[in-house]
Amino acid sequence: MGNKHVQGGEGVTQARYTAVFAKSGKVARVTLVCLVGLLAFLWWNGGHTFSPKHVGWVLSGFDTPSQFLAWEFFRNQPWWQWPLGANPAFGSDAPGTIVLADTIPLLALFFKLLRAWLPANFQYFGIWACLCFILQTWFGYKLLGRFTGDFLLRLLGSAFFAIASVFLMRVYLHPALSGQWIILAALYLGLDERPRCRAWCGLLWIAALVHAYLLVMSGSIWLACVIGRAWRSREQRVPLAWHAVFTIGSTTLIMWIVGYFVPSAVEPMPTRTYTNLLSPVLSGFCHGGEWSWVVPCSKLNLMNPTGDGFGYFGLGFLLLVPLAIFLCWRRPQPVAWAQGRTLLWPLCMGALLLLLYAIGNRIYVGNRLVFSFPLPGILERLGSVFRGAARLEWPAWYLALILTLGVTVSRMSRRGAATVLTIALVFQCADLSRAAVNIRHPIGTPWHGAHSLASPIWQEFGNRYRHLVFLQPSSVSPYLVGWIPDYKLMALFAAHDGMSVNVAYLARIDLKALATKRAWRASLLSSGAAEAKTFYVVEDAQLWAKVLCAPEHDQWHGRIDGLPVLLPDAGGIHGLPEMQGCPEKGAAP
Repeated sequence: MGNKHVQGGEGVTQARYTAVFAKSGKVARVTLVCLVGLLAFLWWNGGHTFSPKHVGWVLSGFDTPSQFLAWEFFRNQPWWQWPLGANPAFGSDAPGTIVLADTIPLLALFFKLLRAWLPANFQYFGIWACLCFILQTWFGYKLLGRFTGDFLLRLLGSAFFAIASVFLMRVYLHPALSGQWIILAALYLGLDERPRCRAWCGLLWIAALVHAYLLVMSGSIWLACVIGRAWRSREQRVPLAWHAVFTIGSTTLIMWIVGYFVPSAVEPMPTRTYTNLLSPVLSGFCHGGEWSWVVPCSKLNLMNPTGDGFGYFGLGFLLLVPLAIFLCWRRPQPVAWAQGRTLLWPLCMGALLLLLYAIGNRIYVGNRLVFSFPLPGILERLGSVFRGAARLEWPAWYLALILTLGVTVSRMSRRGAATVLTIALVFQCADLSRAAVNIRHPIGTPWHGAHSLASPIWQEFGNRYRHLVFLQPSSVSPYLVGWIPDYKLMALFAAHDGMSVNVAYLARIDLKALATKRAWRASLLSSGAAEAKTFYVVEDAQLWAKVLCAPEHDQWHGRIDGLPVLLPDAGGIHGLPEMQGCPEKGAAP
């Protein structure tokens, strides 16, 4: 009896040790996968962007200045407003929301709760980028688990997702769109034999709180999977129908709450982008966007309609593709592939439809437009719903990477696959290092723009004025206002002083409303009747000349730190320069 008790106790102890070691092994594996993502983050930017106080890289970027400014204005808005993502102070002439400003509503709403403890210049885009590198690696690792159980092969393969070029390009260009791990998570759920209804709901809610394009792509994959399951099994059709109704309804509610459904969001887009059929083998654009040391680039301009359809595979990925094709031809198909084919087809069809939408009705091959064809009216309108339509190629891009890596790890020996993946990974890193080198300097540069406002006069504006009107040159579209250095400088100044600004760069802009407001203001200023509690920066030379020659009035106009400024009710502001006179009367403008 005693021996049995001792043996039983030893068995329990052994089981506990086994469980502890298994748990510690799992923790170690998760840690290593996350470490790969962190190393990729450091390789790409040197860690410069992680500090929340480093705003230089966001203010020197392409679209990131407007995204950061939108957050700076949003943090000063009341917490309770409708919709919760409303941002009326940022572009008050045609108000938008944080959704239209691409500020990652998930984080903007969270950090707004903490605004009392945040410094004046605070950016969360670097934290988001680091998180995206880790999640990108994690879901790549999980996806490869559908093809092999070998940890080393999955770890090596996950690195390709961490340095996927379509992901790297967006990290500091459009931070919200670097949440491409959402696409990977959708593909992972699509390859699961279980319906995973709750996981799908949660993923689509997160996608809605990150970016509309990621919601469209992950939602399309979800819909393809639902249709595929309903096609295969009659018994699941009713539960799947209820799941679809709940998922669509709840996701729509979240979209409504954060501000998707505002008037400017449904404005038709004047242009859209297209995918180049050779984008996987073209290393970016020769003028301002090369990504490879050896693979040729596209001679098209970066701002042409295919500029948004960057899809370079990378040298390592390109080397794996022919190998995977050869293995499919010569090596027997694993049993798991045959079983998973029914799950794979809906993903392929969903990705294909998105790719066809991205290609559109203008077929670009290499450096030229091969042909185009007209679309019927309704299809033309549907085709222009998304300005960045070329981005919808990403699910197909990632599916190609998944299948290429999946074939490699499942149809080769462990040693052979590990060797091949290691060599390909070295080539991939070396090839993409050209882009990494080019990006290091701008993202490491601190922000010195505030030093341009050296005059002490600006300090008096916060208590006197509540609104900034920035009038850009008439030749500059509102879609480009966010790139004007003086606009960035003055909008940030206004945000820090709790003011509003009349114009902003958003994903969708009500151009008619802006044109009406601009014409009304031009009439006011030309007659010497500026709005109260408002100061103006007038960079439209023709309008400025009219302002200088306006009839007698009590408003001040002149230059402060080189900026053409108009101030109503300027009495009491100390140290104002001499007021600028009318050029027609002999005063220099």
